[in-house]
Amino acid sequence: MNEPVPKQPVRVRTEAAAHPRLLVQQVRWFIALRWIAAAAVLLGSLLDWQVTGWFEHSREGVLLGIALIGVNVLMRIWIHRSATLLRRPRRLMAVIWTQIVADLLMLSLLAIWTGGLSSPVLGFFVFHMVFASLLLGSARAYAAASIAAAIFFLLLCSGGEAPRTRQETLATAGFLLTLFLTVLIVNRITRRLRDHERRALSHHARILDMSRRLREQRQAMAQHEKMVALGQLAAGVAHEIANPLASMDGVLQLMQRRPEAPHSGAVATLRQQVERIHLIVRQMTAFARPDSPAGAPIALGPLVDRVLQVVDLDRRLDRIRVVRDIPDSLAQGWMLPMAVQQVLVNLAINAVDAMERAADPVLTIAAEQRNGVLSLRISDTGTGIAPEHLERIFEPFFTTKPVGKGTGLGLSVSYRIVEHLGGRLDVTSRLGAGTTFSMTLPAATNGVRRAAASRASEHGSPA
Repeated sequence: MNEPVPKQPVRVRTEAAAHPRLLVQQVRWFIALRWIAAAAVLLGSLLDWQVTGWFEHSREGVLLGIALIGVNVLMRIWIHRSATLLRRPRRLMAVIWTQIVADLLMLSLLAIWTGGLSSPVLGFFVFHMVFASLLLGSARAYAAASIAAAIFFLLLCSGGEAPRTRQETLATAGFLLTLFLTVLIVNRITRRLRDHERRALSHHARILDMSRRLREQRQAMAQHEKMVALGQLAAGVAHEIANPLASMDGVLQLMQRRPEAPHSGAVATLRQQVERIHLIVRQMTAFARPDSPAGAPIALGPLVDRVLQVVDLDRRLDRIRVVRDIPDSLAQGWMLPMAVQQVLVNLAINAVDAMERAADPVLTIAAEQRNGVLSLRISDTGTGIAPEHLERIFEPFFTTKPVGKGTGLGLSVSYRIVEHLGGRLDVTSRLGAGTTFSMTLPAATNGVRRAAASRASEHGSPA
């Protein structure tokens, strides 16, 4: 048994419903053209009335030009005062029909007054058929052509100028054929143009959707790389937390064995160890937190210290000498702190990995500012990078580490972060001598702030 089909709302199948904003622009263009037509009719009629005297109805032509100007003024007021045209396709279609019918009536009168079937203005009916095809669509354009023919021949017959001779009949047939062929040709062209426009809009929408997905995936990749870095530091975190937990357990055991004589410093010791654990957790959660695209002015020295605190959770750092060369006089910089911190942590962890077998491992973090450009260098004395790998070092998923030791995303994400901040990330390396990554960031001017914030909001926060 057939299920009842739910009643669908009435849909206005017009070009106005499909392209309202484009149609409003075309209507305004139509009004602008009518100013030219009205001026031509008015000036031509005045010239014929006062000078040439070619036509009998020059005075009527002057009145027709004035009437055409009046119609244009009314249409302009209607368009400007009606703010609901885009939301009401029926009202927009009423505006279009009013203009077309009024123009066809005035053009028919002008054609009758200037010679009927031999009038020099008959060719202007073609322009109106073009306008009707652009504004109304296929079926309504044919209706407009029929209305044009009906108005013209009714006025022609009422003035006693109906076609009588063979030549007049052929002229009538040619006129009608011209109207409908114009509609046919223009409709075919406009249909293809609209199909092309729809496909272009569809492709544009798909590109925007793909861009949005790429931004989301890039953000997810950046966050994933943070989680990978945290995973590599997990053993160090466990070790750092285990020490205060062991101290707390010892104090609690002592209190349990001698509950009648509590140790005077037990509570203070417990609070100290809890604060130590809290500090470790706070460092890790701060590193994992996404950055704000607004940015903030921060001092570079404390930022590097926080980076070293995070990297220090890796127990391999115990055998590495860390050199921190950050001048205290270095000016306060404007940046996305978590984004820069992620880059420095990624580079520092890579340096630690590269120095696992180094005899004298040294990690150097240095900074300087010249001519308004902030330069950061992270150097190691590790194994270095082969020349054939240097060109691909910033490619996503490219890594020379063993399986399970790296994702190939750290350097790629770091490169994109520095790029979004308006800076550069470069690398120099020699096999067996070590590697240096150089990060340059522009000066903290208002222009740089606005540009970096704009890039961050446009592409999503990179960190």
